[in-house]
Amino acid sequence: KVIFSIRPLDESKKDVYLNFHGYSVSKDTGLTEEALWNTLKDQVPAGLFWKDTNRRFVGVNKMFRDYYGIKSMDDIVGKNDEEMGWHVDPDPFMNDEIRVLQKGERTRNVPGKCLCKGENREIAASKMPVYNDGKIVGLLGYFVDTTDEKKRANIIKSLGNHDSETGMLNWNGIMANSMYYIEGYQLRNQEFMIVYINVLNITYYNHLHGKEVLTH
Repeated sequence: KVIFSIRPLDESKKDVYLNFHGYSVSKDTGLTEEALWNTLKDQVPAGLFWKDTNRRFVGVNKMFRDYYGIKSMDDIVGKNDEEMGWHVDPDPFMNDEIRVLQKGERTRNVPGKCLCKGENREIAASKMPVYNDGKIVGLLGYFVDTTDEKKRANIIKSLGNHDSETGMLNWNGIMANSMYYIEGYQLRNQEFMIVYINVLNITYYNHLHGKEVLTH
């Protein structure tokens, strides 16, 4: 049994509403709010996060942790986006959250960029205020990665930035992504490092072992 509300219900009339529509409310089903919340945050196909009124992370779901490679909640709880260093330009994300927390506004599928595991990724983020006793006590948000969709829409441009055999960034792709890091350093002193590795006789190894060796 699943109850999905698309608008707030009057608590005093909730039982009447559900019974009228053929649903029954039973305390013996085990469908507690905690069980429903745990299922939602663990199974929703998006990076789910919630923050306090100071824009500091209080919690994130498993998909969020996997996406950014977060091994421990201690690495993120109590920090904001700027301290995590995920955005070359964090101002749009920050301004959205301020409006959510101060004005109760909601944002939906706002496009943006984030630095994830050494690569600049395209995301769409949505955020909404969390109320308790009529007062905003934080925000709840989620994001989805739209990089692959954008790559499919710009397949020719994408091929120009990636090596056709390994699928990794080629020189053009490296330079294009490096510009985001350089901009972050110039504007916000966000340090970064580029490692250049020259593999000698790569053609020889390719002929000897096949191109599988290039992707491992």
